[in-house]
This record gives sequence, structure tokens and C-alpha cells, in this order.
Amino acid sequence: MTRRSVSPRNGANGSAHTAAGRAYAELRQRVLDGRLPAGHRLKEAELATDLGISRTPIRQALSRLNLEGLLDFRPNVGATVAVWSEVQIEHMFRIRAMLEPYASEIAASSISDDEVEDLRELCAVMESAARRVRGKDLESLAAANERFHRTIIDAARSDHLAKLITLAVDAPLTLRIFGRYSKEEIERSMRHHREVVDALAHRDPLWAASAMRTHILSAIGAARSTRRDL
Repeated sequence: MTRRSVSPRNGANGSAHTAAGRAYAELRQRVLDGRLPAGHRLKEAELATDLGISRTPIRQALSRLNLEGLLDFRPNVGATVAVWSEVQIEHMFRIRAMLEPYASEIAASSISDDEVEDLRELCAVMESAARRVRGKDLESLAAANERFHRTIIDAARSDHLAKLITLAVDAPLTLRIFGRYSKEEIERSMRHHREVVDALAHRDPLWAASAMRTHILSAIGAARSTRRDL
């Protein structure tokens, strides 16, 4: 069987071909990786110049990001990167704790051997970064974590379910939360990842769902710690 390379998704809906699609994918990525931080005001003219396209596709991209909850529109201010409240942060985790275990349960019956191997590789990447957790290592950990969860969601083979989960998974909080993890919390998270992969490798739906639910719920305490320190 030919192995696939592990690579991040290009935006929420695959490759973007239109100007508006390209603008959406680029701006969305900048929000998620922190280049456009919470509360940052987005100016259409500046973005159009930066991306080398007209303001119309920029406006369409901003509208789409607003619908996803990544941006806020305010009268006389325009678009700003959404600032997540304490309640919203916890709600995102609880939404994930309901939907991702279900995705894992479905994925256990449809995941390929290649995808299981990809998950094991991502576990190794995360474990290597977790041993250091400094600067770029933290970014590598967060990026690999996102790819880990996205691989499982994709393995469920349900576009509808993927769309429901996308906002909660892609909320730009992961990097900040990993930065607040204690050594013990990071080690626990790494163990959870391995258990989820083992469950999927055994094609055990109930085990996969249970392991994923435990993993996400255990992150809520770290999210609360993040809120206290912000």
C-alpha cells in the first residue's frame, strides 16, 4: 500500500481556487496561527494590497469568517478578530467533547491503515516537541495536535459532521492553552493521544469514543487555568 505524506489541510474546505476562496484560506490561517491576534482590526484596503487582490473578494472572505465566528463585525469599526469570552472557551471544549468522540466512534470502522500510521507519526512529533515546549516547539506541538484531530475527523468520512466540528476544533486557543499546561498535563495529553490511536488501530468504536471524550474533557481544566492567567 502506498503511504501518504502527513500534511495539513488547506483551509476548511480544501484548496481554494477563487480569489475570495484564496483570501478566505489565507486570512483564516492567519487568525488560527495568531498572526492576526484577538481584537485586531481588519481593514479591507490593507488586506487587498497585502494579498494582491481587489476589495470585493476580501469583503466576501471576511463575511465568511464572520459566519464561522472567527471575526466580529461592529458598527463604525468593521471587522475585528473575535475575542473569546471565558464562557465561549469552555463551550467550545464541551461541544468538542460531544462531537469528536462521535467522530472517533465512526472513524474506528472506516479509518485506513495509512491514517493510523499518520496518527502514530503525529504522536511522535508531539511527544518530541512536548519534551521541550519552548517557542517553535510549542508551535510544532499545537500544529501537530490540530493535524491529529483533523485526521480523525476526516477518517469519519462525513462532510456534515466535519463542518459541525470545524469551528470548535479550529478556535484559535490551542497554542495558548498548551502554553499553560503543566508538565504533568502535557504528559497526560500525550498518553491520551496514544490511547486514541490504539483504539482506532483495534477498530474499537466505543473505546475510541471514550478515549477521545476523556482527552477533551481533561483539557477543560487547562483552559480554565488559561483564562485565569490571561
